Amino acid sequence: MLQTFREGVNSWVAKGLFILLIISFGVWGIGDIFRSGGQSNVVAEIGPIKITGGELDQEFRTQVDRLRTTFGGSLTVEQAKAIGLLDQTLRQMIEHALLDLAAQEAGLKAGDELIRQELGRQAAFRDQQGRFNAEMFRQALAANGLNEHTYLATLRRDRIRELIKGAVGAGATPPQTLLESLYRYRQEKRSAETVMVAEAAFANPGVPDETEQVRTHEEHQIRYTAPEYRKLAVLLMQPEQVAGTIEVTADALRAAYEARIEEFRVPEKRTLEQVLVEDENKALAVVQGARAKGGDLAAAARDAATETQILDGVSKDDLMEAGAAAFAQAVGVIGEPARSALGWHVFKVTAIQPGTEPTLESVRDRLVSDIRRDRQDEVFYRLINKVEDALAGGAQLEETAEKFGIKLVRIDAVDAAGKRLDGTMVDGLPGLDRVLQTAFTMGAGGKSPLSDNGPGMYSVRVDGVTPSVLKPLAEVKDKVIADWQAEKRTKLATDKAEELVKQVQGGKTLDEAAKAGGLTMEVVAAVGRDARQAGKLSPEVVKRLFEAHPGDVVTVAAAGGRMVARLKEVQAADPKAPGADLAPLKGQIAQGVANDLFTEYLNALQARYPVRVNQERIGSL
Repeated sequence: MLQTFREGVNSWVAKGLFILLIISFGVWGIGDIFRSGGQSNVVAEIGPIKITGGELDQEFRTQVDRLRTTFGGSLTVEQAKAIGLLDQTLRQMIEHALLDLAAQEAGLKAGDELIRQELGRQAAFRDQQGRFNAEMFRQALAANGLNEHTYLATLRRDRIRELIKGAVGAGATPPQTLLESLYRYRQEKRSAETVMVAEAAFANPGVPDETEQVRTHEEHQIRYTAPEYRKLAVLLMQPEQVAGTIEVTADALRAAYEARIEEFRVPEKRTLEQVLVEDENKALAVVQGARAKGGDLAAAARDAATETQILDGVSKDDLMEAGAAAFAQAVGVIGEPARSALGWHVFKVTAIQPGTEPTLESVRDRLVSDIRRDRQDEVFYRLINKVEDALAGGAQLEETAEKFGIKLVRIDAVDAAGKRLDGTMVDGLPGLDRVLQTAFTMGAGGKSPLSDNGPGMYSVRVDGVTPSVLKPLAEVKDKVIADWQAEKRTKLATDKAEELVKQVQGGKTLDEAAKAGGLTMEVVAAVGRDARQAGKLSPEVVKRLFEAHPGDVVTVAAAGGRMVARLKEVQAADPKAPGADLAPLKGQIAQGVANDLFTEYLNALQARYPVRVNQERIGSL
């Protein structure tokens, strides 16, 4: 029932009702939050925090760039989406937002001293004496396309998130009894004697006579039955089809421009000479020296045994706490020292690049595209109503498609799995599974009502049915013979393996029984429960060996034949023995418990700060 409700909420009918509700709210004076364009780009809301499509796309592409080295530099954006990287990126951003809200509520902040310590621990920012070097710090940021403000703000947030996560998982220590029991279970080893009876050894199992062919054909009819095929006509409606028909008025364009003007503004930027020192008195001495030398900051820096740095085209935010001071100075003036998390700054402004505010005309195309996308669902829902009325009035799919400019897809023959007569899959039809599910519940001539297929809507008509039919033996004779021979080889290998088991149970060694049958025995020493490290042994063989007692002999189906295995020895693991290392296991279990605790903590945060995700907006990225 819950699943039905969820599907209903995601249907285009429900979306249409929501659209009508939105329109009705607009009448009561709160429509601006939907018309402004600011909300439309939100992909997720976590309490008061909003993640925009641009932010998600930027972080996603950053993750793609990081992964490209793993994929040999050839990972595309579409491939990354296919392996789930976009969803994973959004989950991580939501997790970060929840932790930021928790930090806000608890009043947690990363102070300047903590950040200085953090910077000092990073080798990339230390000189040969192991001390933090501000110039190396700036060079490292510049090489990675970062600025001080963004990097330090990110560092503060990351440090607090790590502290919260660490606090939640603190004390996740597994009991010693559990550790020892798991150690015994995981580290136990078993050795075995094995013989492989390959089906390929029975190269010529013979040819079945006519009676056997008929029997095989009848007993395995499903193998030789052609599926039912249907000829379909599909009226396919997708939201993107209506975007180009949406007219954007001058008033709507102006309103969107005014609502988003902050997004388009380019801030003022300045070119500065900077001296950065750790001590306030030294900074004051640099200021006095520069003023005494007629504003020569570089000379004053040399006198103070330091140097100037050129900050070219930086914004106020790039300079963190020191930005206000730098942007309050006139060109050529030596300002008073300003403090930030990095130390004490002395600035001299050498050039100012005024901020700009783009005109409506310069961002017209972008605004038109965004407005059309925002109104797309509303217009699409209205089109759905018109098409439903037309179909209910008896209109055929062909005339409906022509009248409303909708795509009509024809499929000459397709089975329930989506395959054509030649075995290839039908492509280019969104929501194919739902379309086929509907089509194969109707008889010839049946036409479905307009239905939701996920990306949009569809109506399908069955124009013909080719019934499922058992192919005559003469038509599939070669396949019948090949299947009979394969079954014969399997039976011969199984019989041979069971005979080996009987001989061993009768007193022979497995080696003696194998040699008598022209086979070779191999000894597999010290195999663990992890079948991935068991070499030639299949997971099923390993499983049976760990269920057996010493001396037991088993036979198990294996790739290409049958394996006979005799458990030779059980090597128990002693957690108290010299050299027994429980530390890795302890770390794994502790980490697992900590992860579980953190997951529950995130669930509790999500209950406090509800998370809403706009899947449709994500799908358009």
